[in-house]
Amino acid sequence: LANDDKLKISQLPNQLNSNESEFSPILLDDTTIIFSSYVHDTSDKNNVVQPYIASIFDKRIKNVKPFKFLSDSILNEIKSVGNVSFNEDTTHLYFTGIDSLTGFTAVFRCDGSMNNWSEPIMMPSPINTSKANTTQLQHLLIDNKEYYLFASDRAKGKGGMDIWFTEVKRGKIKKPKNIKKVNSPGTEITPFYDKEYKILYLSSNWKDNIGGLDIFKAPGTSLKKIAAPQNMGTPINTPYNELYYYKHDESRAYYASNQLDNYTYADTFPCCNDIYMAVSPIDSLPYKEEKKIEFCPEEQNLLA
Repeated sequence: LANDDKLKISQLPNQLNSNESEFSPILLDDTTIIFSSYVHDTSDKNNVVQPYIASIFDKRIKNVKPFKFLSDSILNEIKSVGNVSFNEDTTHLYFTGIDSLTGFTAVFRCDGSMNNWSEPIMMPSPINTSKANTTQLQHLLIDNKEYYLFASDRAKGKGGMDIWFTEVKRGKIKKPKNIKKVNSPGTEITPFYDKEYKILYLSSNWKDNIGGLDIFKAPGTSLKKIAAPQNMGTPINTPYNELYYYKHDESRAYYASNQLDNYTYADTFPCCNDIYMAVSPIDSLPYKEEKKIEFCPEEQNLLA
C-alpha cells in the first residue's frame, strides 16, 4: 500500500470477528472474503479451525457462513481446516490441516470450482514432510514459472518457522529453498508475495520489532532475489501480534492481530486474533480511531 505510515486501520465488525480467533483473510473478489476461525468442538472440548465466507462492502459484513468444501467425514478426519488459498484461476484450492498419521500440519489440495470441489489430497513431498510442519501456502505464477511459497519448521532452516519456496518444472516439484535473507533464529510465518509490485510480506518476531510478531516487507524481483526485510512500522504494527498480511489492491490490505480490545472472552490479556483492514489515504473508506496499545506476550499457532 502507498504511504505505510499514513494507513487508516479498521477492525472489522463483530459480524465477522467473534469471541474466538479469526485470521488468514483473502478476498475472492471485491465483495467476497474467506477467512479462518476457531470454533468450539463440544465432542472433545477443544478449539478447532474452520473456514468461513462472507460478503464485504467497505467495513460492512453480511452473510457470514461456513465455507463448506469438504464432506463431514473428511472434516472429522483432518479436524482443523484453515489458511485457505487458491491458484490464479480458482481451479485448485489449498488449505492447512492436520496430518492424522504424523500430527504435524500439512498442506492439502482440492480440484474443481467454487461450487464443486474434489476430495482433498495431501500435497506431495517435498512440500509436505513427515518430520515437520508445513503451512500457509501461496501458489504463484511469475513470468510463466510456477512456484509454491510457504512456512515450515523443517530441517536446515535458520530457526523455528522459516519462509520457503519451491519451483515446479515440467510438472515436478523441486527441492524447497530457504529464503535466507528474511529468516532468522526466531519465527517467520504467513508469507504473501505481491507479484505486481514484487514485494514479499511476512511476519517475524526476531529483530527491529515493535512487539510480538510484526509485519515486514522485502522487495524482490523474484522469490530467488529477495532483499532484507523492513518493518512496516506503525500504525499497522503494534506491541501485539500482526500477521497474515494480505494485499487485495492498491488501496486495501487485510491482516490479523490479537490486540487487547478485540472481540474476545479475555478482557485482561491479549488472547485471540481479529481481522483488520488497512486503507491507503488515497481511498475514502471509513476507519476506526487509533487505539491505546500496551505490550503483550507473543502468541503463536501454526494454523493461526
